[in-house]
Amino acid sequence: MTPTPYDDSHEILPGLFMGGSPFDTRVDDEERQYKMRGFDHDPRPFDAIITLFPKAFPAGYGVEELRFGFPDDLAEGVREEYRQRILDLAIWGYQKWQSGSKLLVRCAAGENRSGLITLLILQKHGIATDEAVDLIRSKRLKGAPLHNPHFIEFARKEFGNY
Repeated sequence: MTPTPYDDSHEILPGLFMGGSPFDTRVDDEERQYKMRGFDHDPRPFDAIITLFPKAFPAGYGVEELRFGFPDDLAEGVREEYRQRILDLAIWGYQKWQSGSKLLVRCAAGENRSGLITLLILQKHGIATDEAVDLIRSKRLKGAPLHNPHFIEFARKEFGNY
């Protein structure tokens, strides 16, 4: 089976997925098996995707995609210059998900940046920060989801403000 950029995702709640960008699907990998022709026959399509990693393969035909890269800064966390855009991503994602869209939030490894946006979406849905972190960590079955403590603290501070 040919890998797709979506093989790395896990469903956090019905219709809300979190994932990464496997190396063999990144745009800078000339040996990738999935080429620039759109994902016409993808067995796991999404209606909307939030992409947080600039080298991630673009979404296919008919998939609405919002892209905004920001660093996973383990030393400082979220830079003030990115604060509002990050909150706007979460609002956009929440609105898409609540309207019935199957939403994927993805970054490079599928751990911190995608974890932060997914956490913010869950908070907007009314789930408390610690409960949302536990949910993400129990459902995202790869890597170390949300191991950046600054991202969790950012979400905790912003709870109810967006």
